[in-house]
Amino acid sequence: MRTRLVVTVLAATGLAVGSAAPAAWATFVEQASATATFSAAVLAPPTGITASAVTCAATGYSSQLTWTASASTWLDGYEVAMGTAPGGPYTVVPLPAGASPTDTTRTLSGLARKTTHYMVVRTTRGAWRAESAEVVVTTPARNC
Repeated sequence: MRTRLVVTVLAATGLAVGSAAPAAWATFVEQASATATFSAAVLAPPTGITASAVTCAATGYSSQLTWTASASTWLDGYEVAMGTAPGGPYTVVPLPAGASPTDTTRTLSGLARKTTHYMVVRTTRGAWRAESAEVVVTTPARNC
C-alpha cells in the first residue's frame, strides 16, 4: 500500500525580527508544498523452512536449509542464524563466498556432533528483520 503525504508550509516574508504580524497577513504569506510517497508495507518473513537430513563430509556434519521466498518484494535478502537453545540467542551465519543474499537455500557445514542446532531465516531490509519459524537439526554422537 502506498500513501501520499502532502505538507503545506506557510512562511512569512518582509517581517523584521520582533515585529508584530501585519493586519493584512495574507498579503505577506508565501505558500510552498512538498509531496512524499512512502510504503506502509510490512517486511514479511520467509515461510516453509525445512532442513535436509544431516550429512557427513570432510568438514564435519552439514544440513541444507530451504525456504519459500518472502512475500515482500522490496527485501535486501536473507540471513540465516543459528543457536543451541530453543528461541535463541542466535548467531548470524556468514554468507558463503559466491552466494547471493536472495538465494532461498543455504548449506550449513561444520555442525558440531551430538548437538541440537536451532535455526531461523530472516528477511532483511537495511536494519529491519523479519524472522521465520525455528527449524531444528540434531547431529549424531558419532564422529563424522
